[in-house]
Amino acid sequence: MHRDLDIEFKELVKSIISPRLKLLGYKKSNLNFNRSVDKLIHCIKIQKSQWNHSELISFTVNYGFFNDYIYRINCNKQDLPKFINDNDCFAWGRTGHLIYGNDYWYELSFEKEFNLIAEQISSDFDDKLIPLMEQFKSIVSVTDLMRLSAEKRPNGLIIDIDNVAIYELEFGDFDKGKKILLDSYEKALIPKSVSSTTVYPDGRKDVKWSEPSVNQFYLDKLKRLANMYKIEIKK
Repeated sequence: MHRDLDIEFKELVKSIISPRLKLLGYKKSNLNFNRSVDKLIHCIKIQKSQWNHSELISFTVNYGFFNDYIYRINCNKQDLPKFINDNDCFAWGRTGHLIYGNDYWYELSFEKEFNLIAEQISSDFDDKLIPLMEQFKSIVSVTDLMRLSAEKRPNGLIIDIDNVAIYELEFGDFDKGKKILLDSYEKALIPKSVSSTTVYPDGRKDVKWSEPSVNQFYLDKLKRLANMYKIEIKK
């Protein structure tokens, strides 16, 4: 019997993922789900691989936490996205790190039964992802999470240091936020190389490095943040 993997993927989203999240108050736009809870927006996004073809569809699940004030200040924008994406969030991660301890992509292929993938997705959402999101249902609830060092954050969670500073300045400890901001500025004055990595379907990585330089755009951003909060910064 011929299988259409694209139809099977759509069925996974329609019958397994969407009903679970809808019951919890999430709204859907394409493969993105949002829910508002006390100054936070929870984001869960299904990300398909760019290398998919008729015999293999792989995808992963990203999740994140969004706050409109942090977004506006960090991005220097007044208008909010119509629907929050994972890369709009001040903290985000992937379920692979949460569930399997590394980056993980689910796969639909002719070698794997659809029901097994459906059961795996159901279990991962019910046992890991949904309980995690339920832990953080207010802006105050993420305070301890924001204060963990990058090495101690659970599940490979990514939080930009500027977002940590803004969070402390606005919702937490002003002095902590001030110190983070000033430390970031001092580090930004040191010329650094920047890497860009291309990952190929066979797992090969091509890493290229730029010449060391000072990121003036980033320095100007830190000065803008300091000025907003009336923090004196060395020129």
